[in-house]
Parts: sequence; C-alpha cells; structure tokens
Amino acid sequence: MASPLSHPNIVDGWFRETTALWPGQAMSLQVEHILHHEKSLFQDVLVFKSTNHGNVLVLDGVIQATEWDEFAYQEMIAHVPIMAHANPKDVLVIGGGDGGVLREIVKHPEVERVTLVEIDEAVIRVSKLYLPNMSIGFSHPKVTVVVGDGFEYLKKNEGSFDVIITDSSDPVGPADVLFGEGFYALMKKSLKSGGIVCTQGECQWLHLPLIKDVLESSRKMYPTVEYAWASVPTYPCGNMGFILCCNEAGRDLSKPLRQFDLSKDENRYYSAAVHEAAFHAFEEVFWGPSNDPLLGVKKLHDNYQYGVSELEEILNLVQQRMMTEEYYANRLQELASVRVANNAKNDARQRDESNSMLHQVLVTMRQEATIISSTHRHMHDTLSRTYSSLKRFLDDHRKLSQTRKDAIDSSAKRFDAVRTDANDKRKDAAAKWAKAREADAVYKQGLLNATTLAPAGSMDVLVNFGEQEFTVVEFNNLVSNMERDIPKIDVKSILGTYKAVVAGSAILKYLTTVGTQHRSSLQSVDSATAFLSALISQNFLKSIALRNSNKLSISDQQYQWKKTSLDNEPAHTKTRRDAERAEMDYRNAVRIAEDARASLESSCVEHMRAIQVALLERLSLARTVISSYIDSEQSCISPISQSVERFNVLLEMFSAERQVQAMAERDRTGNARLQPIVYSPSTSKIVVESKFVRNVVFGVSLEALAAREGRRVPGILRKCLKALVKGMCRDGSGVSGRKDEFASWMDSSMYSTSVQSWRVELNSSGKALTLGAISARPMGDVIGLLKLWLQQLPGSVCNNEIYEPLKLLYLSKSDEFAGMRSGSIKSLLTTLSPAHYNCLFALVSHWQKLFEETGTSKDDAKVAELSQVMGHLLLRPRVETQVTAHDKHPSRFLRDLLTHDLSDLFGPGMTPSGGSSHSLELAGEDLDADLDDDEAEDASDDLLGSGEKITMVDATPTSDAALGAGMNHRASAASIASLTGGLGSTAADASLVAGGDASRASISGSLLSSNAQPRDSLSGSDAAAPRSSMMGSLLSSAKSDEDLFLEAEAEGLEDIEFNEADLRDLELEVDQILLENPDLM
Repeated sequence: MASPLSHPNIVDGWFRETTALWPGQAMSLQVEHILHHEKSLFQDVLVFKSTNHGNVLVLDGVIQATEWDEFAYQEMIAHVPIMAHANPKDVLVIGGGDGGVLREIVKHPEVERVTLVEIDEAVIRVSKLYLPNMSIGFSHPKVTVVVGDGFEYLKKNEGSFDVIITDSSDPVGPADVLFGEGFYALMKKSLKSGGIVCTQGECQWLHLPLIKDVLESSRKMYPTVEYAWASVPTYPCGNMGFILCCNEAGRDLSKPLRQFDLSKDENRYYSAAVHEAAFHAFEEVFWGPSNDPLLGVKKLHDNYQYGVSELEEILNLVQQRMMTEEYYANRLQELASVRVANNAKNDARQRDESNSMLHQVLVTMRQEATIISSTHRHMHDTLSRTYSSLKRFLDDHRKLSQTRKDAIDSSAKRFDAVRTDANDKRKDAAAKWAKAREADAVYKQGLLNATTLAPAGSMDVLVNFGEQEFTVVEFNNLVSNMERDIPKIDVKSILGTYKAVVAGSAILKYLTTVGTQHRSSLQSVDSATAFLSALISQNFLKSIALRNSNKLSISDQQYQWKKTSLDNEPAHTKTRRDAERAEMDYRNAVRIAEDARASLESSCVEHMRAIQVALLERLSLARTVISSYIDSEQSCISPISQSVERFNVLLEMFSAERQVQAMAERDRTGNARLQPIVYSPSTSKIVVESKFVRNVVFGVSLEALAAREGRRVPGILRKCLKALVKGMCRDGSGVSGRKDEFASWMDSSMYSTSVQSWRVELNSSGKALTLGAISARPMGDVIGLLKLWLQQLPGSVCNNEIYEPLKLLYLSKSDEFAGMRSGSIKSLLTTLSPAHYNCLFALVSHWQKLFEETGTSKDDAKVAELSQVMGHLLLRPRVETQVTAHDKHPSRFLRDLLTHDLSDLFGPGMTPSGGSSHSLELAGEDLDADLDDDEAEDASDDLLGSGEKITMVDATPTSDAALGAGMNHRASAASIASLTGGLGSTAADASLVAGGDASRASISGSLLSSNAQPRDSLSGSDAAAPRSSMMGSLLSSAKSDEDLFLEAEAEGLEDIEFNEADLRDLELEVDQILLENPDLM
C-alpha cells in the first residue's frame, strides 16, 4: 500500500501559505486530504481537497484557485477587457493553464478564435483531472492550446490579436518575466489597432510599489493605461488587481460596450456595474493624496507630452507623404511629355491616322497624366503648408512645458520645506512656553518659601557696556530686540556665504533711534559707537572676514551675532525671552509658508492655463491637418472620394473645446484648493493685541468673523457689495458700471497679481479693509478679492453638511422637477447657521438686484454662466477630490437660488439652526443697516493701536472665535452700536461727558435699553435689575470674577443665571466703552 502524500506546507492538517511576497502574514486552509503533488520542470504543483473551499490548486506554495471562489477572478480578468473592446474576434491567453479564463472567454459570441499558451503542461494536465468545472473551456471548438513560451509566441505573431490576457502567477519563478517592460512591449506589437491587454495586477495593499512601477513603464508605451480590481477571498488581503492597456488614445476602459443577457444568468460576479466600479475604488487612497496641488499639473503635463509625440508622428507622416506626392507629380509629368519616336516611313501614316480613335485615346491619356500630375503637385503644396505649421508649433512648444513643470516642482519642494519649518517652529514655541511656565512657577514658589528664596537683588546687578550701565534684564532685552529687529542679509565672499549678516551702520542707527527707549544717552553717536565696540569686544558680535575689512571703521564693517544675552540672567526671565523669540519665529515662518503656498497655487494655475492654451492650439492644428488632407484629397480623382467622406465626418465631429472638456472630466484634473495658513498663538496664555490678528479675514470661518465683528454679514463682504451697489469702485459708476459688474463676476480672476497682493496686504499687514481702499481699486479686483475670500473659507458659504443632500436632490439632469425642488431647498436652508444663512442671502439678493437693474431676464444665458462661475465657490464638499471637482449640482443649485423669488426660499419665518428667526424683511433691513455703519467702522479702526505685543497672562483657554477676534474681546465702535441699538444717543453722550459713577450708571442703563437682551435665563423686566447690577460691577473697577459673584450674592442675585455667552457679551460691551472713554478707567 502506497504511503499517503505529504507536503512541507501542510502541517497538522492545515495548509499554510507563506511567501516573501507578503511577509508577516499567512493564509491557511484546513486540508481534508492531498489529491496530487509533483515537481514539474518549472514549479511545485500541489492539489488538495479542503474542508470548505473544495479542491485547491497551489503552485510553488501559493494558492492559484479554489473551487469555492475562483469564478470572481476568472470572470473579471476575462470579461473586463473583452467587454471594453468593440469587436474582439481574436483573443490570446498567456498562462491560465487551469482553463478558467477559457471558460469565460467562450461565452462571448463575438470571439471567433482563442489561443492559450501555457509553459507548464503539468498545470493543464492536473487541472483537467481535479478542476473539471474550470478546465471545461479546453474542449470548446474555438480554443487552440499551445504548450510553450509566451515570449517566443508573441515574437512570431505581431499584429494578430484584438485582446491579450496574461493570467500569470505572482512575479517569482517562471512568471517573473511577465511583469517586465520587454513583455509589455512584445504584447503591444502583437495587438491589432485598438487592441487591449489585460494582465494580473497583484494586490494594492501589498505590492503598491510594484504596481506603480508597472503602470509608469506601461504609460510610456500605451496611450491608455488603467487599473481595476476584484474581490477574491482566498487571495492575499482578499483582492486582486488587473492592469489594462490599450494602444488607442482616449479610450475609456471602465465603460462596457455590451452587456450579458441577464436572463441566462451566465455570471456569478461580473456585471456592468461591477465593471465600472472596479476602476474607481481606492482611487484616492492608492494613487495619491487628494490635497496634492500638483495632481492636475502632472496629468496635464503627461497629456501634453503625449500630444507632442503624436504631433511628431503626424509631422513625419506628412513629410513622407509630401515626398511621395512630389515623386508622383514628377513621374506623371515626365510620362505626359514622352512622344512616340517618328521616322520618315510612318510620317505619312501618322498624318493619315491623326484623326483615328487610337490617336485620340493616346492624346487623352497624356492629358490625363498632366491633370493627375498637377493634382499631386497641388497635394504636395497643400501638405507643405501644413508641414510648416506643425514644425513651427513643435519648435515653439517642445521645451515650454518641461521648463515650467520643473519650476513648479521646485516651488512645491520649497513649499513643503517652509510648511514643515512652520510646523517645527510651532512645536518649538509651544515647548519653550511650557519651559517658561515651569521656570515662572519655580520662581514664584521661591518667593513664597523663604528657605528657597533666591539671593536678593540678583536681577538688579549692574553691568557696564561702553558708557552705559544696565541691569541684566535690561541689557538682555535690548540685545535680544536688536538681534530680532535689525535687518539681516546673506553676504558672499571668496570663503563662502555668510548667513544672517548685520551692518555696523544699521546697528548704530538702531541704537540712536529705537535704542533710546532703553537708554536715552544712546542717542549720541559716540555713546552708541562705544556700546557697539563693547559688544564686539565681549564676543556678542563677530566681524566677518572680507577683503580690506581691517581697514574699515566699526560702523562700516559687517557682523554676525554670536550670543544675545548674559549668562547670569534669572532662569524665569531667560526662558520667557526664549519663548517670545520662538513665538516670533513661528509667526514669521507662517507668513513665509503662506507666501510660498500662494505662489505655488498661482504658478500651478498659470501653468495649467498655459498648457490648456497649448492643448487647444495643438488640437486646432490637428483639425487644420485634417482639413488640409480633405482639400488635397478632393482635388484627386474619384477613387479616393470615400476617403474624403471619412475625413469630412471626422472633421464635423472634431471640436477642440469639446476634446479638452472631455479630457478634463475623464482625467479629473484641477487645482487643488490649499487651505490658507492662519496664525494662531501657540498657547492659551498668550494675549496678542494686534491688528495683525484682529483684521485677518482670509481663511477664517464665518462663525469666527461674526463673533469677532458682531455683525450678521462679515465686513469684507458687506463693504465690497456696498461699493459695487453704489458705484464706488474706480471704474464702476452709473448704469454702465452695473453692466460692467455683471461681466466682472464672470471674467475677474482671483489669481491675478493685483488681487493676490491685495490679499497679502489685508491678511499679513494688519490693515483693515475700508471703503476708501475699495474705491481706489478697479471693479475686477474687488470682485476677484470676494471670489478669493469665498474660495479660502474653511467651509463654504453653504455648510458642507448640505452638499450631499443637494447632490441627491439634483440627481435628475432635467429641470422637470424644478418646482418641486424649491420646497426641499427651502428646508435645507433652515439648517444653515446664522452666519452662513446671512452671507448667502446677501450674495443672492445682490445678484438678483443686479439682474433687475441691468434688465437681465432670469432665463438669460448669463444667469447660467454666473451659476457656473460661482456655484463651486458657494457650495463645496468637506473633502474635495478629483471626483467632486466636476460635480454639476453646485451650479444648478445656485441657478435655482437666482431664478426664484427671495420670498420663496428665504421667506418669512425661516429659522436657521442656531439662531433666531430671519424673515426676509428683517434680513434686508439688517443688511442695509450694516452697510450704513461701514463709514463709522472704518473711522473707528484707526483709533486702535497698530503695534504687536505678546504678553503672558493666567487665563483660561480661549475659543478659536476669540482668537480670531484678537483674544481681547474688543469690537469696533460701529459693531457695539449695532449690537446695543445705538449707544451713542444724546443722553448717553451727556453721561459720558459727566464722567465718574454717574457715567457708569448711565452707560449701564443704555446697554439695558439696547437690542442686546439676556438669553433664556433672563427676560423682560426681571432681567434689567441683575444685568444693570452686573454691568455696574464690571464698570466700577477691575475686579475678579470671584469678587463680582460675591457682590451679586450680597445683592440677592445669586439665583439669576448668567451663562457664558451673556457674560462674554457684557465684557465686550464694557471693554469697548472703556476703550472709547478712557476717563472712566
């Protein structure tokens, strides 16, 4: 009796699949018994029966197929390429010795011949014995089996197949060569025109680098390359991919051209829906991050480069055709000029036969040769002009794209570097503030504990520098400020480049101006020079070695900082200074990173525009080539008329604009929207009093702007719309100005140099946007600035949460249900927060008023064009991808808003989430009131200081909205007036002039009589007394929260609930009153 079969991968009744191709994991199946095992000429072949997966085929220790789930793989690798081909008559299968692919291919009636080439006959033999449901395909009459090398077979059969399927094992052993460039090149040569290749594409989770390498090399040979996948449970990680290549450009392999008859139920996995879905899953995860700003640039660049190579092929073809036509023209002309040799004997006969039919035929043939010769000459001349245009385009554009692409790659690397640097500096600042807090705590504990008290007077030790005396802290503050504020440059010398160099003259200028704030005696040049000399002698500054530098005075030399503080400074002040310096470095790094981001984004957009222009020109040139061929062919004889008709059909169908649009939607190209980098303090204990923070509007949420400004509509939107309505722009007055505004909404660019520089000025310099500044700008810049602000909002004007519901609402491409949609839109608008609701209302009402004033009908094409331009700025998803970039429903949604009456969508009783009722009339009145207050707000902005100061306070963490407002809860005078219902009344003014406690009481009364009412916990007359008492307490003196609530308890107010929002509103009002009336402080 023969001993039972065994295998090294089967232990204790379990087969275990382990391989270096997927280290750290294994697939196991329980074995009922081994059916077959042998060593073929090429690999280890094993077949066993499993307890729940049926018979299993294993090659070199790796599962190839199980009876339980083999159909999923076999159906996808066979049906996807065949269904994507228009007429798949001849199909070649390389590998696939188990017969499963053959079984699926012969289901297609269009297929006439199938050839399978398998190198290992053992696989075929074993599969016929143990996998009968798969190997059934071998018996079909359409099938021819060849046992041999697929490489050699391809070399002998060029241009023979419509579809080639490579059903190989993993890239080890005999299948290794099937993943190389040489094999893909051979398959391309063996394809017919329009042919498709489909190969086993490994697992995305395990072999992504290999897959990317194969895809990259394939795209160098094939104009169309795609990747699909299928779920196969017994394969690694449960899935398997397929690489599909087509030698025809512009083919969409994800769309099946035919469908199976579902009534026959021939397939268990494949369907038209599965076919399409297989190309899109994992797209964002595996092929690149969705926020990569170069995705669109790379795709356009690849298409452009491929287009250039196509034109080069056309140029070569035109040149060869010109030579051929010239040869024909010359030879036919020579033929027409040949005469029959005459002699004396036949002269008479020739005269007699000059009128014979044969002679007429001879004359006609010569005339025909002349006509045909001229026709070919005309074709040569026509093609010559086409050749010149093609050559000129290629000479001008061959290197254009690559140069710009290299510059963008360089900018992208710089942006990554400065963004990383900003993040590192943020972490560094946070760490140093933590050390400063620890050192400060230790110092305070020492003051409280006499046994650990530091030596008295250590901070007051005087040090001499030049003619000046400083305490350690004073000296360190002065030197630290000098190192931070004096401009630095890089200086090149024969020894290399000196970094961060300061000029001696700049140091002296700083000491005699800014330095006098520390010591008034430094105003003297001699005193400042002595101080500089002391810094040099004590190694705070070191002169750089330049030619003849030893002959220059100290003011004419250049230096590098070596240190900026004395070592005997107390730890708590030193760590605090280090933290402040790190915070300033972080802020500067943020500014640099934001500049780099804006520059990269603008470069990408400009490059993509240039490529788009080149693509349009290239496609238009291709159209000209076709037209030239038509002109030349039409001048020829009738046998080529059919060719002319074919070109006419192609010419009628050809459109450069449609080609570019189709390519954009197919490849999903676009500029990624990079979120602006907005400065926020590194710790909640820093209070930044600065216009730099208070006036930042780009990249700040609508909620933060509303909380900061105290207005329904943010200032930038409010003021820009007012300037447009009242014709305050430099070129936008009168009726003609309103018509020009309509065009500006469509044509103005948010990426123009003037708009970008204005944006940088507003967001970085701390300057507030005023109506005066707007009036100095052209209308296009004002609208471009509004577009840029909308584009850089962290969330779109219409909350991200309604993006998908609206998408479902617009699934139908027709407007048949437009009337029914309005109710749903109206309901969705109620979910918007007040800040978003009011901004949307302001924009829509402005545009509708613009239509009315310019006499534009709501059915006018301009309304649809405006919706196309602005739709994606008002509504975008939380996460933008290549897929959402081409969604159509944002523009359709905006068109519905523009073409419906405001009362239909923003009607009375509408209540946005998180706010009070916003009726149509109330919203309009509030907007008009806000607009009328802008001049007062512009004037009040100038009353606040413009300097920047970083201080550390013991405060509880502050919300992002508070940070956006400057962290000091101060609003402008116009904002307070709006919130309080007009504080600046005559009675209130009189009380303010009187000063003292009477003024405080009057102001408190004014606040209680305003529109700013307490919340649910206080209402009506019951709210007035406690609010007045609380306001009086806040105004009476700078008291702690604990003292305020003790007073409240004493007055019997402890049961009244003041929530956090009430107290914050009171504090805002009091802060503004004290700011405007310093005599009360």
